[in-house]
Amino acid sequence: MSVLPLNRLFSGKPISTKQIAAEPEYRLLFRKCFDVSDFEKAVIFISSYGKCKLYVNGLPVTVCSFSSVDQRYDTIDITDYLLNGENTLAIHTVYTDGCEKQGLILDLELDGKTVLSSDGSFKAHRHTAYEISRIGTDGERISRIYDSRAAEVDFESPMFDDSEWENAYVLPDFEPVIPPAEEAQSETVPIKPVITKKLVDGYFVDFGRVYKGTLFVAASGAPGETVRILYGSTPEADGTVRLKTLENCSECDEWILSGGDDCLDVFSERSFRYAKIEAPEGASIEASDIRLIAEST
Repeated sequence: MSVLPLNRLFSGKPISTKQIAAEPEYRLLFRKCFDVSDFEKAVIFISSYGKCKLYVNGLPVTVCSFSSVDQRYDTIDITDYLLNGENTLAIHTVYTDGCEKQGLILDLELDGKTVLSSDGSFKAHRHTAYEISRIGTDGERISRIYDSRAAEVDFESPMFDDSEWENAYVLPDFEPVIPPAEEAQSETVPIKPVITKKLVDGYFVDFGRVYKGTLFVAASGAPGETVRILYGSTPEADGTVRLKTLENCSECDEWILSGGDDCLDVFSERSFRYAKIEAPEGASIEASDIRLIAEST
């Protein structure tokens, strides 16, 4: 990934959905299927409101962070992700503070020539798997709730059916001349735990040091059952780990299972070293699949 030295006049149009709610953690999804052939280098130029996670042919490429769509853009080399023939581009965007401005703008260049740009032919939809943070009954701060039963789960897959999604809405009155990002965005890498301890109700994992990233977990269980994940960074004197903050609150995620084989793969980052994964009786967690997705250094 690199940053261009000059401002860019995008061929693409800024796109969103027509209905937007100014809510924290409001998330939009975009998809586009397209064909390419006979290329040596493929580069995407992209900007969005807040954060966006880019997938190509079902594979996560990177997470980009912006303050708004009219301020910065990134360049991302996706040469190794594209295929000769049909391809699927998928983007997950989120503006964490809540804003009526939502969306993205992008161009795809093959060997220096623009072959695809964001426009009304992209498919767009709100991601309904996420709920707004709340305080649990015992004082825990449940800052992310992810429901694997939502229809948009696996939206990044080339096999996903987006026929019920609306076409993207082209935002009016926008001048897409954008300066480059001040710093290149980092690519992400998977990190396995250095310690995985089996518990009666799940697993405790230690990644060896504090990382900023997201936890990937695979699990199965009855539909509607909930897996809880608690995070920590500080060991206690007795060898245990502090999973509560100084305010006696826990950093806790809730993950609602669909009844099939589910994967927790989100991109709202945390800084942590330890995680405790609590599963209900009868649910199964694949210990070998537990990993942290963090920025490469």
